Amino acid sequence: MNDKKEITNMGNNDLARFKARKQELIEVIQRLRKVAADLGDTAAVTAMDALAAKVDRDVFKVVFLGQFRRGKSTVINSELGREVLPAFAVPTTEIPIEVRYGEEPYAVLHPRDGGAQVRIPVEQLAAHVVIDNEQPERKSRFERCEVYYPLPLCENGVELVDTAGTDDDEERERVTFEYLTQADACVYVLDCTQPMGINERDFLVDRLLPLGQEDMFFVYNRINLVPEEERDRVIEVATARVTRISADGRPLRVKPERIFFLDAKGALDGCTAADPQAVAVSGLPEFDRALRTFLAQERGRAKLLGPARELRYKVQDARRMVADRQAMYHQSLEELEANYEAAQPQLELLEQQRRTIAGSLAMQITAIEQDVEAAARSLFATLAEECPQFTLQAELEHKLGANPLTHKQQVEAVVEELAEVVDQWIKDRAFTWTQDTLAPLLEESTAKLHEGVSTDLEHFLDTAHKVMDTVSGNRKLSMDDGAGPPLERVLAGLGGTVLLDPGLGAIGARFGAGEMVRAVFPQLAVLVIGLMVGLGPLGIMAALTATALLLFPGRLERMTNKVREKVGEEIADGIRSQAPDTAREIACGVGERLRALADAVDTGLEARAASVRQQIEAALHDKRVGQKTIDEQQKLMLRLAQTLNEIEAARSGLEDAVRG
Repeated sequence: MNDKKEITNMGNNDLARFKARKQELIEVIQRLRKVAADLGDTAAVTAMDALAAKVDRDVFKVVFLGQFRRGKSTVINSELGREVLPAFAVPTTEIPIEVRYGEEPYAVLHPRDGGAQVRIPVEQLAAHVVIDNEQPERKSRFERCEVYYPLPLCENGVELVDTAGTDDDEERERVTFEYLTQADACVYVLDCTQPMGINERDFLVDRLLPLGQEDMFFVYNRINLVPEEERDRVIEVATARVTRISADGRPLRVKPERIFFLDAKGALDGCTAADPQAVAVSGLPEFDRALRTFLAQERGRAKLLGPARELRYKVQDARRMVADRQAMYHQSLEELEANYEAAQPQLELLEQQRRTIAGSLAMQITAIEQDVEAAARSLFATLAEECPQFTLQAELEHKLGANPLTHKQQVEAVVEELAEVVDQWIKDRAFTWTQDTLAPLLEESTAKLHEGVSTDLEHFLDTAHKVMDTVSGNRKLSMDDGAGPPLERVLAGLGGTVLLDPGLGAIGARFGAGEMVRAVFPQLAVLVIGLMVGLGPLGIMAALTATALLLFPGRLERMTNKVREKVGEEIADGIRSQAPDTAREIACGVGERLRALADAVDTGLEARAASVRQQIEAALHDKRVGQKTIDEQQKLMLRLAQTLNEIEAARSGLEDAVRG
């Protein structure tokens, strides 16, 4: 194991620095949590606990994907320095394998039925995660596997994910897409002996780019199989095939330094034999170093700056609370009680504003759902209309022959191929629709939602400040002291726990509706594709075949077209019958994600209103207890004010360091 660590000590300490800064940030959050606890601000305490937990558990997910037999598992094994993941010449990986850091090697299998996890030695992986090539349609009873291994790369919070081939069945492809929505880095593994075929290019353009996966690493494996005298030419051609790719006329903008040529097997053998020279010439060190740098500097920056920015707003809130408490302690009990009574109409207004915002968001989200449903219905109507003509014109390898004894087999083969072609056509149209129709629709509608709610939230926050101004008489803190996008200020109080993506709330609030849509778009695209695949014909193969067989006997050419036409009509009828429910499911999927945002906003507003009352009632309690308590609290407020200055200095210093 020590030999492996020496061999893979490939360069920089970027990830270690990131880990250290992450720990610094957690310590700053914990210091602010103590301030919130001293102030009795339970909502802020909860938010700081959530934010610290989010930062602590946030890891870098590196997803390896590519067609079968490209060597994805071998590339990961070369990182591990040992053949841990099964890697064979035939299609191998059936379920996703997540490689994480562990002091000792072992694996954990997660059953599909939610049953008890199964811990096994890594040597037994092949018995559970490899495709049964005699029965490839047979599904494993496990849905995923975690492998724990003492890999230095993973020690600093990196997870490597080995996926099934991108040319596999739809279920495995869907799971791969789900991992891609969470990926910090995507490694597309190719083969030097057949550099980026048409299918691989199409998958990249039609599948990965629509999911927002543009900042990728390309690993051409098996460079060792290319004759020495041909390598420069192969590298030139392979690089050009990546850098010249464009989608919708837009270049992919692949950075040449993100393209690597590896002998993964040679690197693995070198690690096993403790041969540093073999590893050095394999191309693995360059890839490993670039990946580490990208994760720590580019992705790591985003992972730290979001929470640091949230923390800034919480420091501002705490400073204002301290100043307000100090001002309230200088009042007499009678004066404070009178001011609290005078603020009751404003407190009631605060609650009314919260309900109004919640109702407005609900109405707008319902309208967005209706627009999405209408757009989906329009797509399905178009698909149903075009399907018969598409089936007539589709290019097929199988043909109907003149031998009547094999009519049934011929029809089955034609219908099966036709069903697969139509299924792929529906998936392609689904991806195009999500990118060309759904994304612009959501961006426009959420921009209006964002603009409207921002104004309403600004009024709410203004009312909250006026309540404290009325009660405390403290007008030294201007609104500029809490300045910032109102949605971001409200969501900052939740500790980054918004929506399916923990960082989505801060992203959407800071950068606007367009970024909010782009953050959820990968998840929505996977949802849409999954639902629209259900519209395809693969599930009704037997019925299609039976219908086609009724068309015989007849003239061969006419019967071929009849089969195509009838299959197309049957599929079109299926699309029409399922369209209403599927369109509604797509709309509900969009609404679900937007309602998560609305619920988070309501929770944030409720917490802020509760905090206002909490601070006033805490001051009233202290005044009623007596002067000794007031004196102690005033000293505490002075200490907290100093502590907050120190916290902000540490927070801003860390932010500056991360920005570089």
